[in-house]
Amino acid sequence: MKTRHRLFRMANLAVLFALILTSLGAIIVLTQTQAQAAPPAGFVYRCGIHFCLDGKPYYFAGANTYDVFTYGDGISSATQEDIETRFMDKARIDAHFANLQADGVMVLRLWMFSHETWHGFEPSKGVYNEAQFMLFDYIIESARAHNVRLLPVFENYWEAYGGIDERLRWEGLTGGHPDRAVFFDKTKCPGCFTQYKNYVNYVLNRVNHYSGIAYKDDPIIFAWELMNEPRYQDVSAEENVSGATLRAWVDEMGAYIKSIDSNHMLGTGLEGHGTRYGFGGDEGNPFIYIHQSPYIDFTSAHPYPTEEWADMTIEETRNLIHAWISDSHNVVGKPFFMGEFNSHTGTRTEWWNAFYSQLEIDGGNGSAFWWYAENSNDPKFSVTKDSPELAIFRQHSANMKAKSGPFPTPTITPTVDPTKVLKVQYKTQNTAASANQITADIRIINTGAGLQTVPMSELKLRYWYTTDTDITDQYGCLYAGNSIPGCANLNASFVTVTPARAGADRYLEISFDSNAGSILPYASSSEIQSRINKSDWSNYNQGNDYSFDGLKTTYADWDRITLYRNGVLIWGVEPGGSMPTSTPAGATATRTSTAIPPTATSTPVSPTNTPIKPTSTPVGPTATRTSTAIPPTATSTPVSPTNTPGVSASCSVSYIKANEWGSGATINVTITNNDVAPINGWTLTWSFPGNQQITNLWDGTFSQSGASVSVTNPDYSTSIPANGGSTSFGFNLSYSGTNASPANFVLNGSPCS
Repeated sequence: MKTRHRLFRMANLAVLFALILTSLGAIIVLTQTQAQAAPPAGFVYRCGIHFCLDGKPYYFAGANTYDVFTYGDGISSATQEDIETRFMDKARIDAHFANLQADGVMVLRLWMFSHETWHGFEPSKGVYNEAQFMLFDYIIESARAHNVRLLPVFENYWEAYGGIDERLRWEGLTGGHPDRAVFFDKTKCPGCFTQYKNYVNYVLNRVNHYSGIAYKDDPIIFAWELMNEPRYQDVSAEENVSGATLRAWVDEMGAYIKSIDSNHMLGTGLEGHGTRYGFGGDEGNPFIYIHQSPYIDFTSAHPYPTEEWADMTIEETRNLIHAWISDSHNVVGKPFFMGEFNSHTGTRTEWWNAFYSQLEIDGGNGSAFWWYAENSNDPKFSVTKDSPELAIFRQHSANMKAKSGPFPTPTITPTVDPTKVLKVQYKTQNTAASANQITADIRIINTGAGLQTVPMSELKLRYWYTTDTDITDQYGCLYAGNSIPGCANLNASFVTVTPARAGADRYLEISFDSNAGSILPYASSSEIQSRINKSDWSNYNQGNDYSFDGLKTTYADWDRITLYRNGVLIWGVEPGGSMPTSTPAGATATRTSTAIPPTATSTPVSPTNTPIKPTSTPVGPTATRTSTAIPPTATSTPVSPTNTPGVSASCSVSYIKANEWGSGATINVTITNNDVAPINGWTLTWSFPGNQQITNLWDGTFSQSGASVSVTNPDYSTSIPANGGSTSFGFNLSYSGTNASPANFVLNGSPCS
């Protein structure tokens, strides 16, 4: 529901014609609702007049957040780091899904369309915005992490975000009412059909760059919707009632989508208007006839009874919902989804009690109120996390869950092969054989075998490489999501292999603590972006590293990064050929590691939790550690922060040029607090020696006047812990001539270096 013109037409023949269509529909439905094969485990599907999940009825309580695809600045897309940290706002997305989960939202309906330059999926004909789709990849991953299924809508009938009016303009035609109806007429706009098919083809076949799962294969997607509120209105009085043209479009697009994606359900996005229901008028989209398309899996309606054109009482609204559900179940023979609804007059809690109680009484299958907003900037319809009506929603959600069949309890049977439960995918951002940092982007995929939920605390990853020189190695966690695992829940160690193996004299071992969460069946960990660098930033020869593959710039399965569960190798091949032993779960598993001889030196390191190229923590004094993942004897070296020269007693600053390209550079700055007391609130100032200008900065706020720069802590990270605690931020700058580093830094009035 958005601000828009509602145009209705009341044809004299409407009632008679609708009755004829309905009587025909009662016959047609017998051949269109035959039982269909259930999709793979984890997908919601239609079973008669119900939704089902894993063989049991599935009822849900949902919401709309149409604009979650705009969470981020929508501008910064020059590099992948820009996209990951500024174009999209991951913290904002995660916070919203956390609120949805806390309030019991099971399915979220949201827009997957925009033709605008800002956050546009397709800003111009046939041009698909990779940055925007990467943002949507993250929406999917956040939804998965918070157990919220998604119902994306492919296109908009209305003007918002361009809609089909923009597609018409791309074909040299005009939009608006009633001209936009041409979009659905293949004889008048064949290019419109091609555009739409090209877009949905791209969407369905897209592979999520975090999970490696194609959208068409992802069970976190509840269903797709063809369009938000499609109509073929006021082309003719006959078409207003019959809906023949729109039905032909629905059939063609539905058949095309199902030919690509047989796993997911498909809806129309219809509002449910019609003289048959006394709600709105006949608009070329009759509820029964359109939903009888054999390619459509459920009906939908959008009641807004307090709109001026509707002006319905609570009792009339109850009757309306009853009529829709009755026609859905008894005439169309499909589940009913109340895809949008709300009220803006009277007492909203009273209206919501009526909406939900009627839906439950009549066996409605699901709903999504309009709309769960971040804030109350839409006083007419927005619902925020503190809104009183959510108490009613939470109770309804509990009722719908109680009506649903229980989810299968994950069990590990003696026949499940533990080597089939998880796999590792890898890509690299540094493809050159000679590079001053090793970048390994890794994610762990749960294949769903045995329906096991795997705690990350049971897992360890190993990346095998050659050190090349005696210069100290350092580790940085660039990004690992807010959870599953999150950089703060990740532990890293360098282990020296003696004697060296082919392609490896050391490995980086990553383990996870109990706060890292669990990987659900068919889900994945967050993307774990790791960096290894020398303390002097000298080069590695990656070309001879066992785990490196410069050709893998997009995620792919990679068996040269090994994965261990409770000390047992379950994925990959170690240098020298040690492979996982297929031991049925429930049996006793014993493993002897032949890939690592008896003695190894292990160096634990503390990851830096910074989204982009954090300053690594170098290796310091020695300690003793026992590792169950390697043979009996290991010497461990914990980490002590090492700072750049010129450190004062109270603070030190590390200023690192992470990347430089002649007219610009990426800088990473780390502030270390050497005092015995924490720093609560900080401002760092310095002066550039040249004409450098900061173009954008992350993890802080900045101002610059001439050469003088001031950076202040962000709201979400205000303090620096005592006794070597640190915080980091980064920025891009432009310059001409030379790019010398600043000589002096001042923190809260005290010089650091």
